[in-house]
Amino acid sequence: MRNNKGITFFKSFLAFVLLYGCCLSCKADTIDYWHVKYNNKLILEYTGSNANRLVTINLAGVKKADRITVNYGRDTPCSDCATELVFEDEKKKQYSIAKGKGTFNPLSFFISDIKKLSGKYFQVYYREGRQSKLLLFSIKLT
Repeated sequence: MRNNKGITFFKSFLAFVLLYGCCLSCKADTIDYWHVKYNNKLILEYTGSNANRLVTINLAGVKKADRITVNYGRDTPCSDCATELVFEDEKKKQYSIAKGKGTFNPLSFFISDIKKLSGKYFQVYYREGRQSKLLLFSIKLT
């Protein structure tokens, strides 16, 4: 006569271990995206698959009212947290260039404002609340 209770327990335990292991190996995947506009014209779009994220700006053609707007979004938004765009130059000096509130609210800055900063190459980061900053794209001034 077999011990059916022992076999049933073993099968249940094995199923539990396999399911638990699958749950640990799975991660929730958030989808981040951002659009960069120069005077309301889309110049850069990131949806998680494109790698070239460099914006080159010729300063000779920049007008005083020219602005860049960044629309950042993700599938787990924050409606009332502080948001900002942070520029980092070649020497790792950081500048808070635009501030706002909420994930889906666009952040804008005038190009004339970044002309005043030291350096010709900047990495542009997005920060939400107290989270670490996320690299969005780079700007090269020529």
